[in-house]
Amino acid sequence: MMMADICSQGSQFEELVDELRELMKRNINTIRQTRIVQQINHQLEESSELGCFATVMVGTYFSPTRSLSLCNTGHPPPLLFRAAEQKWSVLKKKPAGSPQTTGWLGVVNVDEYQHFQTKLQPGDMILSYSDTLTQCQTSTGQTLGIHGLLDRVRSLAFDEPNQLLARLIQQIKSEDPVNLAIDDTTVLLCKATSTSVPWLDNLLAPFRYLQGATDKTYMD
Repeated sequence: MMMADICSQGSQFEELVDELRELMKRNINTIRQTRIVQQINHQLEESSELGCFATVMVGTYFSPTRSLSLCNTGHPPPLLFRAAEQKWSVLKKKPAGSPQTTGWLGVVNVDEYQHFQTKLQPGDMILSYSDTLTQCQTSTGQTLGIHGLLDRVRSLAFDEPNQLLARLIQQIKSEDPVNLAIDDTTVLLCKATSTSVPWLDNLLAPFRYLQGATDKTYMD
C-alpha cells in the first residue's frame, strides 16, 4: 500500500501520480519493498528538479509472518492499535543512524524518515493519515497535532472498525467548522486478521507474479 501527498500543479502533478501508480502495479506482488522504495526515491528526485514535492508512505504486509514493513518520509507517524492490550499508540521509532538513501534526505529531516518492521497479531490495526488531520483546530483554537488525534481515536469504540473512521472525521469536524473543509484528506485503516492464504493461491503465486497485476482502480 502507498499513501502520497503531492504538491504540484497541472501536467506535472498528473505525470507524477501516473508514475507512482505504475510503480505500485509493477511491484504489487513483490514481498520485499526495497525495490519500490528505491524506485520511488529516484522518481521523486527527478520530480523535485521540476518543482514537484511529495511525502510518501509505503507499507508491505506479509501475512505468513505477520510482518509489516513501513517506509515513511514526511507523513505523520501512523497510529497502532494492539488488540491484546486494547490500546492505541503512535507507531514511530527513533532513527538508528542515517537512512540508506540520498534523495529523500534533501526533502525531509532524518527524524521525519522512518523505515522499520513490526509484527502484527490478529485484531491489530494501523491508522495512516495525511497531515491535514493533525493540522486541524480543536474547540479551544489549538492545533490538534499527533497526540491530540491519538486522544480522539482512543475515545472512540474500536470494536467496529468500519465505523471508526466516520466517527473520527465527524468528531474533528464538529470541533471547528473550518476543519477538513479546504484541503483534501486521506485516512487509511488496516486490520490484521487470522485469515490464511488458500493453498491454491500460494500454488499459483509464481504465475501471478509473471503475469503482472490487474489494475481495477480508477481516477476520479
